[in-house]
Amino acid sequence: MADDMGWADVGYHCDHILTPNIDTLAADGVVLNNFYVQPASHPSRGALLTGRHPMHFGFQHGALMPYMATDEHNTSEPLFLYMPHQALHVSVNELPVEAPQEYIDMFAYIESDMRRGLA
Repeated sequence: MADDMGWADVGYHCDHILTPNIDTLAADGVVLNNFYVQPASHPSRGALLTGRHPMHFGFQHGALMPYMATDEHNTSEPLFLYMPHQALHVSVNELPVEAPQEYIDMFAYIESDMRRGLA
């Protein structure tokens, strides 16, 4: 499964991003081109992690109120913060994500500096 990708972020829609594994999955599987999703990625991610529809844990409007995480969870289980280290929304002070130059160099075929840094 791929998350939070735009139309032009996969190779089978454009030729400036190479995604051979995703292209193979698309060729051999199902590509969803017209379906309902939330306007941001975190409601879908929350649904995958909890098995609940975003409406049932406060994400129907794309936001989780600060009190909801502590007031509406099962207190007999630990409360975890899910924050992948490569998540773009984790960057500090809205600075670009700091990727090691060796990783950026692997995507030299991507013309845009910004897209290359996020690849």
